[in-house]
Amino acid sequence: MFTDPIVSEVYEPGSVMKMFTSAAALDEGVVTLTTPVEDQKALHFGTAIVQNFDKKSMGIISFEDAIAHSRNVVAGKVAMMLGKTTDDASSVLYDMWRQLGIGEPTGIELANESAGLVSDPSVTPWQPIDLVNHSFGQGVAVTALQLVRSFAAMANGGQLVPPHIYASDDAAAQANVQQVISPDLSDALRQLMIHVVDEGPNYAEETKIPGYIVGGKTGTAQIWDSQSGMWLPDTYNHTFVGFVGHDRPEAIILVRIHDTIPRVPKKWGMSLEMTSNELWRRVAMDAISVLDLPPLPGYDGSQITDPGSPAAPTPDPTAPTGQPADTPDPGNVAAQQTGAAPGNR
Repeated sequence: MFTDPIVSEVYEPGSVMKMFTSAAALDEGVVTLTTPVEDQKALHFGTAIVQNFDKKSMGIISFEDAIAHSRNVVAGKVAMMLGKTTDDASSVLYDMWRQLGIGEPTGIELANESAGLVSDPSVTPWQPIDLVNHSFGQGVAVTALQLVRSFAAMANGGQLVPPHIYASDDAAAQANVQQVISPDLSDALRQLMIHVVDEGPNYAEETKIPGYIVGGKTGTAQIWDSQSGMWLPDTYNHTFVGFVGHDRPEAIILVRIHDTIPRVPKKWGMSLEMTSNELWRRVAMDAISVLDLPPLPGYDGSQITDPGSPAAPTPDPTAPTGQPADTPDPGNVAAQQTGAAPGNR
């Protein structure tokens, strides 16, 4: 009763962690948003298999579309490209986690804050299957506050801001702010999050707010039951992290619907009575009201270009269009050998 789950409870957030893999890949020059990448049905590591949620391949697609459609296989392949060896690639991804505040307390004025559960590859080397699983959010546990602070840095120009319950003035609020990634990388990640909302299956109608810039990433992760030593059947944590703003991001919001069983049949499969995207949208609209943000003239939410970022290329209408997905995250199920985590969506 006296524990604040926002800072004390850790959980595997699932595919929201693909944004960290994207940050590392874009920063290293491994890909650009429009780089063609090949999606496959599966990756094999001995007896371990990593698959997409639908166990299908979308073929050749752009990197930004692979993230929008939350393809496990692409995230894993790109993670392996981060270095010449698994050790090198693991170090690059882990360093990006740490740059963005994953694996350390935020320092907020609340007791019992957790640092999360993050494996340092320099202490315990990651195997190839570990690197691939970590690329889409499996085997790493974070607090909600860590995660939302990291996404804020991705969207705000690259500054990691210490969160506070209350700051006496602007100087106190801005103290100890760190520039952790470049403004150019932040621009690219912000554009990617806008693209995810624009192009992700079933996302636009649930998430977008006409007149406002909206971007973010979903994650749907299975839940481990330590008492039974098994994953809870058909039970998931659903997360959406995103920003909303007028001519720039003004608020960063994380919504988590935890320990829930999808029960509503939709054309793409079983869904929640209210998805994390829909709940996020309601909170975002309240934030717009509280912050008194006017709509952006001429912006109806249908365009994908952030007015504060370089223009994005016009999408190819002939490009593959994603498979039906379990809302809110189309992404990820990784099937592995017995005893290993079966995965995140």
